[in-house]
Amino acid sequence: MPYLQFDTDFEILDAAAAGFERAVAELYAEQMDADTSYTAVAIRDDLSIHLGRAEDERTVVLKADIRRGRTDERKRNLALAIMDLVAASFNVPAENQKVVFTEHDGNQMMGSDRVGEDWSETE
Repeated sequence: MPYLQFDTDFEILDAAAAGFERAVAELYAEQMDADTSYTAVAIRDDLSIHLGRAEDERTVVLKADIRRGRTDERKRNLALAIMDLVAASFNVPAENQKVVFTEHDGNQMMGSDRVGEDWSETE
């Protein structure tokens, strides 16, 4: 039941946002061995963002709230794959991107029909 929040310092048109959000959900499911039905993706655009190493170009920060249990390697692979998707979709250089993971116990992530469970490789 991840919640992936993208903050950008540039505007993203609704049609581009919808396609990007679906692509992120699919990428998350693939990389994190999950299902897209509970994946939430949001874009908050045209914000003021400061990222120390960023050049004077577009900037994107992803805050990824995920269930605890994935390996560092799995999280790193997801972060790099998402950075590649952001670069291809919105022409944002890698040095102008940041991904921050916050991990939660499964029961801290809830939908109207269920309370999440802890994630495990055998899920």
